[in-house]
Amino acid sequence: MYRPYHTFRSWTWEILSVLLAIGLVAAISAILVSHDGKPSPVWGTQLNLNALLAFLSTMLRALLVIIASQIICQQKWEWLSKKRLRPLSDLQKFDSASRSSLGALLLMPTVMLKDATSLIAVAVLAISFLIGPFVQQASRTTPCLFPATGLAASLPYAHYVPRRGGLSLGGIGEGAGAQGTIGDAIPDTAIAILSSITAPNGTENQIRGTCSTGTCTFRYSDQGESDSRDSLDDASSTHSTVAMCDKCTDISSLVSSHYNTTAQSKLFTLPNGFKLTYNSNTWDLAMIAPSKDLRWLGDLLSPELQAISRWAYVNTTFFTVKYTNTTIEKKECTAAVCVLYPCLRTYTASIIDNQLREEEISSQIMELSMPQVKPGASSEVTEIKNKLLDRWGTMSTQAQYEAHYAAVKSPCQVGSQVYDKNLNTTVLSNMTGLSLYDLSDSQRYTYRNISAPESCIYRHDVQFVRAISWFLNEEIFNGSCSWYKSISCRKAGNDNGTLSNLGSKALLETLIEGERDYSNVTAWFSAFARSMTNRFRFQYGGAAFDASLPLWADQKLPAGEVQGVAWQPETCVSAHRGWLLLPICLTVITTLLMLWTIISNWRSRHVRPVWKDNILPLLFYRHSLNSDKPGGLPWNPDNITEMEDRTRMMETKELEKTGDRILITLNWSANEKSRDLLGKGDASAITLQDVESVPVQRISHEADSEVLLTSSRTAHTDARRTSY
Repeated sequence: MYRPYHTFRSWTWEILSVLLAIGLVAAISAILVSHDGKPSPVWGTQLNLNALLAFLSTMLRALLVIIASQIICQQKWEWLSKKRLRPLSDLQKFDSASRSSLGALLLMPTVMLKDATSLIAVAVLAISFLIGPFVQQASRTTPCLFPATGLAASLPYAHYVPRRGGLSLGGIGEGAGAQGTIGDAIPDTAIAILSSITAPNGTENQIRGTCSTGTCTFRYSDQGESDSRDSLDDASSTHSTVAMCDKCTDISSLVSSHYNTTAQSKLFTLPNGFKLTYNSNTWDLAMIAPSKDLRWLGDLLSPELQAISRWAYVNTTFFTVKYTNTTIEKKECTAAVCVLYPCLRTYTASIIDNQLREEEISSQIMELSMPQVKPGASSEVTEIKNKLLDRWGTMSTQAQYEAHYAAVKSPCQVGSQVYDKNLNTTVLSNMTGLSLYDLSDSQRYTYRNISAPESCIYRHDVQFVRAISWFLNEEIFNGSCSWYKSISCRKAGNDNGTLSNLGSKALLETLIEGERDYSNVTAWFSAFARSMTNRFRFQYGGAAFDASLPLWADQKLPAGEVQGVAWQPETCVSAHRGWLLLPICLTVITTLLMLWTIISNWRSRHVRPVWKDNILPLLFYRHSLNSDKPGGLPWNPDNITEMEDRTRMMETKELEKTGDRILITLNWSANEKSRDLLGKGDASAITLQDVESVPVQRISHEADSEVLLTSSRTAHTDARRTSY
């Protein structure tokens, strides 16, 4: 009884190679996943991530090639041991397949549909060279950003306007820095307004944020607390600010016209009495004037327009004749009512490549606010009896410094909590009570009491609104343009003053440029409102309202700044995991193929040893190669002529051609025959020179291990004696 062959011991190195290959695949995947989206690691000047991956992928390919080659070599013996005769040249094909990818490709037609194990093994070996390129494709670099510690990022905003100055306070209060009529705009305010009139899109009226790296983001930071964003694509609101908003309504449908055939002139009129006359010699080009009451708009006066116009900076009507190449009779007009009013704007902002990208996501009207009149009441309707609430009248001294335009931001971030006026917010502390007034009805008003965190209340001082309103109504939105040989624009009234050319004239000359259509009007008012909003933010905006500090105090409030995060550009690893599928699949396939081969060898462990790439079996057991040629294997080509020496050895090509014609099979049952010969003491069985003799056989486990060595020595001695 023979002991079984050592199957697992014969595959020890291949098993270790499989385990190491699995570890390499896991290491490559782990390295890529762990560094994905992170800066490229710095490991000195001698090693980088790509070099490490290239080394690991090369090792992986080498291991898979070794395993696949050994499987092919072992399948060579299995291929010959089958009952069907095989061409002798198949031995060379299997040997070449185990050595190169080209040889593996050449073996494919031989084993196709005949030996699945060999076919898969040669396929793994043939495409294994793709492992390196695929791993390199899986590891790429991409520009990325990471927070830069200690670098500044900020944007100006206005939580309270004005933080100081902006209007004349006359002799009110101690330390008043300017004399004159209370509420008049002082020169710096006038300059800010005129700059926005003449160049609303100029660089001097744009927000200039602080960003040390050129790339910064901001979020939930109205109160100066830095809060980083996870990415530049975060659309969360960044900040809110006291602002100026605009709304225009096209009222061209209200224009009536009359053409005078005799005078060859055309008269355009509006319901509020505005008139424009156009004839061949001289005509009115445009006019603009404030309108205190907009009820003449009729059905065009929407509830929204009525509400915002009640406490607006200015309600203005612009009226102009369109620029067209038509006859006087066919001339048309453009008419629009535009309102500029205090509001609260909310933005999302970021700075990319040193360019501010700010997008408005919402706005709301600011309403007149006072300390709560009746803290216990939620709302009340009251007849207007006090000049306190008369927009065009005067105010008591107390009201002047208690009243504000206010808006409550909701939802609003308060530390780690969120205030929402529509939800129960009693858990929030330090709530401030306000009474907000609705004055859309000229005969009565309503107010409602609210409580909100002070950080969520944005205020615009009433007196500062009044100063801006007076300047806009008297100096800017009040003038006309006419034509007589040339265009002449001037402020309305006899007092043109020094601001006429800078105010009304500059505005009208801008509005009558081009075709003078409604879109041009709305575009200019939007640009002016944005410019004034920017001025509020970087020139007049305060970070917080201080009720204990009177307006006339010669002290500035802290400037409002949104704190953000500066992002430092880096080169990051970008893992494309799809490219790892090939190395992973090849490793899995090789592992399964290895297991299948070992199991197959183990099942035949009592009959077949594991020889793999060893060539000695061809020398020791040539007798077991059964040929279809009678008389043994021919070692000379069939086409040698009689004149040639038949002892000449064949070249490689001749060997291959001859091998193709010789069909052989490996007879594993020779073990039984060899055992019988050994039992009879035939020492010539191990003599390699005698190709017809029986080679050494594996002895049974009962025999002594020295029998084989003794037999070999005896046979060698006999051979020497015979030669002599």
